[in-house]
Amino acid sequence: MRPFRHLLIGSFVFLLLTACTEEAPKEQPRGPEHRLAAKNSKTSLLPQFVEVSIPNLRLRSTPDLEGAVLERLALESVVEYLNDSTNFTTLVEMGGEDRYEHWYKVRSSNGNEGWVYGGCIKFLTERENLRFQSIKESQAPIPLSKKKEIDPMEQAQMNRFGELLKKISIQKKSAFEEAIQYYEGMFPNRKAAASDWALAKLVAFQQQVHSYWVDRLPSSKFQAHLAELKRYGSVDMQQNASLRELDQLYLAFALGPKGELLLVPNIDKFQRRVYRIAPANGRIFLDLYAQDIEEPVLKDGEIIRPITELAARLISWDKFLLRLPDYELKDWIEEQKSLYLRALLQGTANRPAFAGQPKRLEDDFQLAYKNLLEQMGEASLILKMQPYVEVLAQENYIYNERVRAAQAKVYE
Repeated sequence: MRPFRHLLIGSFVFLLLTACTEEAPKEQPRGPEHRLAAKNSKTSLLPQFVEVSIPNLRLRSTPDLEGAVLERLALESVVEYLNDSTNFTTLVEMGGEDRYEHWYKVRSSNGNEGWVYGGCIKFLTERENLRFQSIKESQAPIPLSKKKEIDPMEQAQMNRFGELLKKISIQKKSAFEEAIQYYEGMFPNRKAAASDWALAKLVAFQQQVHSYWVDRLPSSKFQAHLAELKRYGSVDMQQNASLRELDQLYLAFALGPKGELLLVPNIDKFQRRVYRIAPANGRIFLDLYAQDIEEPVLKDGEIIRPITELAARLISWDKFLLRLPDYELKDWIEEQKSLYLRALLQGTANRPAFAGQPKRLEDDFQLAYKNLLEQMGEASLILKMQPYVEVLAQENYIYNERVRAAQAKVYE
């Protein structure tokens, strides 16, 4: 009986590559029995905290690998455990070993509430919990950062940096490397305002360089590396002259939504170069910016990721500008927000928000709105979305004049 029992149990186990990244599972789960209800285990009144033990841990909207990514949590960041975990485990292959772990509900410092895989966190000791609880209780609301006057010496350095960037031709393969070297040499110990300004200029220059070269280096030229990318998640960029050239240009490969090979900016390499000297606000920006580049929610005007992820990305940028209304890259962020908001409210050609006759809000948009209101904390756009969602529910999610008017107020 024992071999048969093992065979029976094995038939319900689905091997997954990872719960903490975006890699595809070895076999997709099927049927409702694979998504069990979470159990409440609220046995402690004292808050508990957990530390993230891997880089870019995905905070998901639901306790499974299919849950939309609300946020990427940094290595060693600390989040609050909400005394809620699943009564089932997920089998995941991590570091060559099979792990059976529960999912845990947490709240990030950005206010997002979601689920993380147990194999990627560690609970803090009682002493550490008390320390973080005292920090949390003593924290006052974060005031809005106001734009400060820049002294003449800082202004002179900023002007010099801007002039140097203008002299670099984006047609040079070493253009971006030169720009980074200037940034490293001129802004390692500067005040935050000057460093933020310089980082904004550097990011804008990076966008120009990459736009120029991506248009001239079609990804079809590198399709031979698709198998390596799918197997290992990345490509060794030092194995031949063509790839070393891409690496020099700060370009890399990524998988598209349909499993195709894409040529994209190597934001990971860029971050490693500038993160250590970037100011605190700049680091927050770089984390959000990297996710937008590495895991885009829109491509060629179409939604390519779950609608909840689109909503989460929009709210993250909204919170950033709420805290830093005069940030140097405000115009770029506002443009991103505008694109995301229009897609969230109206959808795109491949995924319209309203469909059918009469036009009714699609289920995945309804779910995204629900997650936005319940799991993403506080933000100005969340306050604007609340009355719109209420009107939608009152109208049974059917598009009409009343819904149109409520939707228009969200744009105001």
